[in-house]
Amino acid sequence: MTNRVDKAEAYIAKEYARVKPRVEELCKLLEGKKGYVSTGSAYAHGLICVLKELGVEVDGSLVFLHDPVYDSGDPRQDTLAHLVDTYGDVPNFSVSNRQQYQFYGLLQRVNPDFILIRHPGLAPLASRPGIPAAPLGDEHISIGYQGMINLGETILEILSRRKFHKKLAGHVRMPSPSLRHWWNIRPPSIPTS
Repeated sequence: MTNRVDKAEAYIAKEYARVKPRVEELCKLLEGKKGYVSTGSAYAHGLICVLKELGVEVDGSLVFLHDPVYDSGDPRQDTLAHLVDTYGDVPNFSVSNRQQYQFYGLLQRVNPDFILIRHPGLAPLASRPGIPAAPLGDEHISIGYQGMINLGETILEILSRRKFHKKLAGHVRMPSPSLRHWWNIRPPSIPTS
């Protein structure tokens, strides 16, 4: 639209050259690691794509909703289809809105090295079985070339605290999922009048 294709392409090439060595280094450091993503749907799909670009295995994800055309009615916005078509299937992909009591069982099935989450309230649930979690308050952390570096460095940071989480898991007893009150997850009270 602005007739600046040459400038844009030059900038892209410059940024690619700048980040390529660090991205390659991160890929080596993250090789063999297994991640889990628990966020909103399109955000999770994008994070999984970045993780796969960094060489991280993603066998599971918990998204809070799924409707590929909810925002615009345009099926081209189906980010899950893009993820599967480009990077392959995510075998333990779950859609669950506000059913955190199932989170522990999902994590046991996948047994990830780390978890990326959107809502900090899920971090303690990940810590109880000994899995470090990164609550990504900034949804833009993984955007663009620099975003890949940001996310990779965040993962390395939480992996460096894995021993703490393993120690914590050895001293915390997980309740039965039926003890919903333990996680303070209660249905809303219904007025009687």
